[in-house]
Amino acid sequence: MLLSSWKSREELEFMLSGMRQVAVFSCSFCANLNGTGGPEALDRMKGLLKDLGIKAVVVKMVNICCSEEIMKQAVRIHLSKVRGACDGLVMMSCAGGVKTAFLCDPGMPVIAALDSMGSGVITRKKGPGRRQPLRGLRSLRDRVHRGNLPGERMSGPKEIRTLFEIP
Repeated sequence: MLLSSWKSREELEFMLSGMRQVAVFSCSFCANLNGTGGPEALDRMKGLLKDLGIKAVVVKMVNICCSEEIMKQAVRIHLSKVRGACDGLVMMSCAGGVKTAFLCDPGMPVIAALDSMGSGVITRKKGPGRRQPLRGLRSLRDRVHRGNLPGERMSGPKEIRTLFEIP
């Protein structure tokens, strides 16, 4: 799974400055699984945009943002009617999804709301051959992304090592 972390509020504000209306796509795969995308994160993004005085014209989950075929369909279905009305497409995905959105020419600037942090594993194993009970993805998200939500300063990669083993 590709891991991602929210950009700081200051960085998001800078990238969104001057925009009045945007579309938002969230990856329903990796970003959703590690808590930086998905329905809850979309709600957080909508709240941040509202705080900044920016209207979210389209807010959608995209099955796998890094798939060019899936992204082309999402752009055609969800953005074709609002191209002239949107100042940008906010992508809540890894760098692969951001690049794919750019390559699919959405007709507006593409803004990366997340930082890619590399790949990681969700596993029940701890060490060679040892099994630990899985405490669930929510505890993984809470440990890794605490303090990395919009409106808070990024806490940095100090807890990255927890991504590879779930205690």
